Amino acid sequence: MALTSASTLQNAIDQLMDNLAWEGNITKATDALEAVRAILLLRPNTIGQDGKGTLSRESLLGMEERLQKYVAANNTTANRAYFTRGRAMVV
Repeated sequence: MALTSASTLQNAIDQLMDNLAWEGNITKATDALEAVRAILLLRPNTIGQDGKGTLSRESLLGMEERLQKYVAANNTTANRAYFTRGRAMVV
């Protein structure tokens, strides 16, 4: 799911909840990272309701860091070259 500028805080929370088991799945990790970033932008300092727990800015920042590292290490759509060599062309 792609969040947009029209997405609400609840849309971002729902996306995060749908992708909590992101380990080992680059698509879920990317969606969870997007949701965490949206929540950081859209939410107050803490979110909590009905005794279901709270999300603090610190916990979201830690989650964002772990997700970012995972996505960066496992994203196969990125154009990565482990070894490159430039050579002048003789014309």
